[in-house]
Amino acid sequence: MQSINIGNRAAAELAKAERLVVMTNLLIELQRQFVEYLDQTNEDITSAKLDFDHLLAGLVSCVERRHRLRAMVKAQAKAA
Repeated sequence: MQSINIGNRAAAELAKAERLVVMTNLLIELQRQFVEYLDQTNEDITSAKLDFDHLLAGLVSCVERRHRLRAMVKAQAKAA
C-alpha cells in the first residue's frame, strides 16, 4: 500500500513538473517577444535579456526535474 501512495505522489509531482515546463516555455516566448519589441523601439534590452536568461536557466531546471520524475515513475511501474 505504501508503494502505491508513493507512486501516486510521484505521478502527481510529474504532472506538476509537466505543467511547469509548459508555463515556463510560454513565459520564455513572451519575454523573447518583449526583448524584440524593446530592440525594435531602440530601448535598452539589458534587463529584459537578463530576465530571459534566467527563464532559460529555470527551464533547464524544470526539464531536469521532469526527467528525474519520469524515471522514478517508470521504475515504480516496473516494480509494481
